[in-house]
Amino acid sequence: MARAVEITLTPAIMGGLGYLLDRWLGTWPIFAAFFFVFTIVYVIWKMFVRYDQDMRSHEAKLPGHGLPGHGPGAAT
Repeated sequence: MARAVEITLTPAIMGGLGYLLDRWLGTWPIFAAFFFVFTIVYVIWKMFVRYDQDMRSHEAKLPGHGLPGHGPGAAT
């Protein structure tokens, strides 16, 4: 649930801050669009890195992990 809120609420907040900045500077919609898109890309990247770390941790716990012939680049 926390990740779902992070995906939706964080870009919305940043887009809202960009909207306020655009209104103040009279540059609609440059900052709102930039902050929104930048935040979406960052959140997705952060989730991918977190997922990759979690999977590496789980793989390290598997039986036989680290044995010769059982890893990246091993012939099947």
